[in-house]
Amino acid sequence: MDRTYSCPACKAVLNPEHAVIFSASTTGRAMLLGLHPEPGNYHLYAPEGEELAPGSLWRMRCPICGTDLQVGPAGELCLVHLTEGGQQKRVFFSPVVGRRLTFVVDAEGRVQRFGDDEDLPADLPFEYKV
Repeated sequence: MDRTYSCPACKAVLNPEHAVIFSASTTGRAMLLGLHPEPGNYHLYAPEGEELAPGSLWRMRCPICGTDLQVGPAGELCLVHLTEGGQQKRVFFSPVVGRRLTFVVDAEGRVQRFGDDEDLPADLPFEYKV
């Protein structure tokens, strides 16, 4: 495993194999949902037969402890921790299907932006540093 993603609350590993696993829910639906572990790759792994409507907002939780991973006043991003090459980082990503928006923040607060939808919001009320 080159990248290890973990829950910020319970520290459980979220990517035991080839996807980062979340407990995801939206109005009237819930499922385990996998995201590709490479930042900038927006492939989703959903149960067979499930379709995720573009633009739909999903509540992302840790599948182990149930912690809500949404951050910001409107839950506009989700947060998970990432260990890569021995370095601790934070990963912020959009919980909206089809929105290509990911930010990886290292211990010094340097931001890598992935996706083509939007720039880093300047007014988010939380700390980006690890």
